[in-house]
Amino acid sequence: MGKDQISKLLAECNEPLYSIVLTAILTGMRRGELLGLKWDQIKDKRICLTETKTDRERQIPMNGVVRKVFKHQRAKNGLKSDYVFCQDGGKPITPTILRTAFRNALKKAKIKNICFHDLRHTFASHLIMNGVSLKAIQELLGHTNIKTTMRYAHLSPEHHQAAVDSLEAITADVPSPRDESRQVVRMPAVKHSFPKNSLVEIER
Repeated sequence: MGKDQISKLLAECNEPLYSIVLTAILTGMRRGELLGLKWDQIKDKRICLTETKTDRERQIPMNGVVRKVFKHQRAKNGLKSDYVFCQDGGKPITPTILRTAFRNALKKAKIKNICFHDLRHTFASHLIMNGVSLKAIQELLGHTNIKTTMRYAHLSPEHHQAAVDSLEAITADVPSPRDESRQVVRMPAVKHSFPKNSLVEIER
């Protein structure tokens, strides 16, 4: 999902769906990990996942937006539930409740062919487009095999090209070695358009 789709989707999400969707996009957590997330798993600006699909523990760093989401949930729900995301009465949110709410939000936003798991793909895709290594993404997603993470590899070449092209600026005023008069050959300025991290701009 791109920035426009993310914004349209979030605009149609009420709480707690808004916070769940935003956290999914910014952490890459699976649906079960989000719905089962408890307050004692949040430690030192990290989310500590002990029960995962692969049965391997992993830690996910939280950025400022995620920390604000959790702060909002704590202020809204107080201590009535051990779960970070819960219903008004403190009961856990079931997969069925989440699925229904998510589908309704997609319908209102007029977004088709998207499922909740695609938010995890969105997390990984934006990371690789911003230059994060496949190894780091593998660890954040909790993939046991790097081959699973390689599905995102096709997204990186054009952004690697942009990074290399940016070095042209440092040779803009280099003298030509074939010019005996040592005249400075001024190369045309290069304008670069690097992809911005749309996720940072989601915070409302």
